[in-house]
Amino acid sequence: DIYEPGSTFKPFVWSTITELGLARPDEIFDTEGGHWRTFYGRPIQDVTRRDSMTWREVLINSSNIGMIKGAARLTPKELHDAVVRFGFGKPTGVGVPGKSFPSEASGLVTALNKWTIYTHSSVPYGHEVAVTPVQMVRAFSAFARNGELAGTLPRLRLTAAGGNLEEGDGVMYRVLPPDVAVLTRNTMAGVV
Repeated sequence: DIYEPGSTFKPFVWSTITELGLARPDEIFDTEGGHWRTFYGRPIQDVTRRDSMTWREVLINSSNIGMIKGAARLTPKELHDAVVRFGFGKPTGVGVPGKSFPSEASGLVTALNKWTIYTHSSVPYGHEVAVTPVQMVRAFSAFARNGELAGTLPRLRLTAAGGNLEEGDGVMYRVLPPDVAVLTRNTMAGVV
């Protein structure tokens, strides 16, 4: 079943912005002491309230303000495409139905032709998007895999316990360069 992922969605947006060279891990972002209003008047708050954070700290401290400011460097198409390329908005193909759906839920991603400035400042911190737990597990695997498989999504399938799978089996497609996937994983280690 679908749910709004909230801050657990931030690594996907953070890694995309980093991959495109629109922010460097050590770049300083003005995080406004934790209280800020967007240019169109929407109030945004951070739990960790600091005047500034590095781009790396934006992810570690889960800064909504920093994520919105980073995502403002993306075009609506770039942000929308980043969400879709991680597999959100379409079924994973594993074939497991949810409680509320007769078949696997696809999740919800706002169509690009309905994308608004509000959408652009909501998606970076996991609002106005709905995902399934299976989609999240698959998407996070892009950060969890090692070597040349880092940054790739696996093809999902159900297997019997003890089934033999080779490490490269079922690679679906690359969503990030390996170095960006590893950088994101190492940055997320700072969360704990």
